[in-house]
Order: sequence, then structure tokens, then C-alpha cells
Amino acid sequence: MMINKTYYIPNCQLNIQTSDTFIYNSINYYFSIYNNIKFRSSKKFGTINLKINSNDENNELTNLLKIVKLQNTPNFFVNSRFEIYRLSDFEYLITFYKDTCIAKINLLNKNIECYFDEPTKFGIDFIPNFIVIALIEILFKFENRFFIHSSAIEKNKKAVIIAGHSGSGKTTLAFYLMLNKYKLLTDDKAFVWRQNNKIKISGLLQPTDIIKSKDKFLINTNIIENIADKMTEDAKRFIITSFQSKKISDTAEPHILLFPQVSTKFKIEELPKKQALLKLISTSITPNFNIHLKEHFDILNKIVENSYAYNILLDKNLDNVLKFLDNIN
Repeated sequence: MMINKTYYIPNCQLNIQTSDTFIYNSINYYFSIYNNIKFRSSKKFGTINLKINSNDENNELTNLLKIVKLQNTPNFFVNSRFEIYRLSDFEYLITFYKDTCIAKINLLNKNIECYFDEPTKFGIDFIPNFIVIALIEILFKFENRFFIHSSAIEKNKKAVIIAGHSGSGKTTLAFYLMLNKYKLLTDDKAFVWRQNNKIKISGLLQPTDIIKSKDKFLINTNIIENIADKMTEDAKRFIITSFQSKKISDTAEPHILLFPQVSTKFKIEELPKKQALLKLISTSITPNFNIHLKEHFDILNKIVENSYAYNILLDKNLDNVLKFLDNIN
């Protein structure tokens, strides 16, 4: 029996279809964060149709991949994460993690068909976080919408992009600013594009781990509607699975760039434009995945040109960041 579910994410409608209950539960866990959020602009990009099958020995995608690999080398590849083969001007075949998942993307109708080999051998968040999100990123890239590994918040439709890799403090800072009149665009995955000669930013939300000992100020705040307990070997964690809809926003224009780093002493310094661009590129452009690279670079350059950019060392007193941003705005 096929299970169907529709999720309205920023600028897009995502239709999921699968006959595998583990895949469905995994994706529903991940995207259920949008259940209480209504984005008025959620159909601007259009609709992505994603169909996922599993454990079928005679799967057509498996047979197609065997033929394609015999005749071609990948057009794009990213280490062991994925390989992309061009089938035609509008169709691409993608294999993830040594053929664990095979997907075919049709750019004309935004259809994605997937085959998964033994999905239950992965964790609950692997399929949505490392496969579904990656497929959305790839499809967006063909449509000149480019991801930045960042959190982003906005006030009065002016966005603060908090860019950095895991552990830099970007998510914690974004949540803190939500307590102080800012709205969340994304906690980890932003995407940017050009619209009427202006750069727009939006993003994806995801279930978020909070380590109790690290993020005490987030527990029992009014930005979080639902927190589920989860025990791990090393610490007790809380999983944010939904936010108050009034604390969420869908689209803004970049205004400030912050590159945070956790420290014991607060410090902030303005970045020259060239350094800011190099840092932004490192959080956005994936080597060997050069689809529409010129437009990608132009958009990042436009963001830097039109924004204030700062390196910021974060201590425990995040009020310092708030005061700094209030002075700029």
C-alpha cells in the first residue's frame, strides 16, 4: 500500500509517496516540524514529487545504474557521498553512499524517483537528513537556488546569516535571538536565490538536538512548543520537534553576515569583503559539484557586497551579540 503525505516547506510543496513504513515514519518525523506552520509563499518554487521504493531485487533504477556505470563516468561527484550521471538535458541519475540509494531526477516536472536498499539499517533521521534534503538541494541547484550551511534569523525582513560548520554556535545563537524579537528562517540549512535583481534567503527547519548541559536557556522557553526526551550514551538530549509559528518566518533579504566561533571571551571584528566572501564560499560551494557555478558565485558575492560581515567569538553571555545587532540596525 502506498502512503502519501504533503509538506509545505518555505517556497515549496513537497509530496512524498512510499510503500515502506520505516521510510514514511522517518520522513514524517523530520518534516512534521512544519505541521503547525503555514507559509503563505510555500508554492512559489512549485511542487516536488518524491517517490521512494525499497528492497526490490528487480528495481528498474538498479538495472539502469548498472548500464549507466558501464558506459559513463560521473558528471559530478562528492567524495563517497554521491555521484551524478547525466541521462539527458533534463534527467539525472544519482547514487548515494556506494549505491545505498539510487534516485532519478526529472528537472522538467520536478519528479524524483528513489530506490533504497535496506532502509532500516540506518537511523531514523538518515533518510530525510542525508538523502531527501540532499535531493532537494540538488534540484534547487539546477534551479539557481543555492544552499548555505547556516542558521538565519530576520527582523523587519532583514536577515542575519549565521554561517559556520557544526559546533560553531550558529544554531544556539539563532535560537537565542528568537527570544529577542527575531524570527527564525532556518536553524541549519539556508538557501539563497535571485528574485527581481534582489537576493532572497529562506531555509529548512529540522528536528534539533539540544544538549541539556549546553543549552539550558532553551529549556522551557516560549519559542519551543514540543520537546521530546531522548537518552544517549553520553548525555541527556532534548529534541525540538516544533516551534511556535509566530516565531518562524519564510523569506527575507540578507543584511548581516556573522561567522561565529565558541570561545571564553566575547570579541567581534569587522571582516574585509574579500575574507567574508571566502568564508561564505567555504560554507556554500561543494567541490566537484559545479552546477551553475557562476550564478552561485555571483549570488554569494552580491550578499557580501550588500551586507555587514563580522567574525564573532561567542562567550556564555549572548546579550553582547544582541546589543551589537541592535546598534547596527
